[in-house]
Amino acid sequence: MRVFRPTWPGNGAGIVGARATATIKLRKWDSAEHLKTEEDRVLYLEACLEEAGDDAAFIAKALGTIARAKGMTQLARDTGLGRESL
Repeated sequence: MRVFRPTWPGNGAGIVGARATATIKLRKWDSAEHLKTEEDRVLYLEACLEEAGDDAAFIAKALGTIARAKGMTQLARDTGLGRESL
């Protein structure tokens, strides 16, 4: 995980030339966290299909993201497939 530490002159206490730092923790973007409804997942898949063209790996990644968003167990129940098959 990268840590971004911005610095600025002064520390707000009137001490000129001192350096204050703040730490901001960043984490990787996970699209699955934002696909909360069925409509979200359908729109995401449609957008991915448009973007992917002939890239099967891109489409497979999008389907995996949707599966994580929905939950693998629920997806297995809905499709009638075992989790291992997904």
